[in-house]
Amino acid sequence: MIKKNICLIMVLLCVSLAGAKADSLFDFDRNPVNYQEIISSPKTILFVWTTWCPYCRIQLKKISQYCHDQDIEIILVNSGEKRAAVERFVENQDFSECMNKSIVLDKQSMIARKFSVLGFPTFIFLKDGRYLTRSHYLNQDLIDKIY
Repeated sequence: MIKKNICLIMVLLCVSLAGAKADSLFDFDRNPVNYQEIISSPKTILFVWTTWCPYCRIQLKKISQYCHDQDIEIILVNSGEKRAAVERFVENQDFSECMNKSIVLDKQSMIARKFSVLGFPTFIFLKDGRYLTRSHYLNQDLIDKIY
């Protein structure tokens, strides 16, 4: 009986994850964002973060030095928070223009579920849309090693 219940829960979970809509992603200007487009760059880093995470805040300060790099696309994926909370947070930060333009709001945490993110912050490294690896920090040595 327990095995049947666990199997049923797993099936329902898989169906709900498969049904997660890519159109649940929005940029900071409320425009829909296509998942395939954001991962299609030759070198993409998805930074999955939240406003309440102190380690995310530290990494956000470090990201600003990489966001001008034309060779790597860094997407700041806010996971599971309401737009108003993210807007308040961003207003109080000294984000560069390239960081503001790269914020994606993922209220349903579709990307975090897709990549099995277990903690924040998480950097997800992709190449031509393919998953390479993940990390909880970012520095130039790591970038050079991965790409």
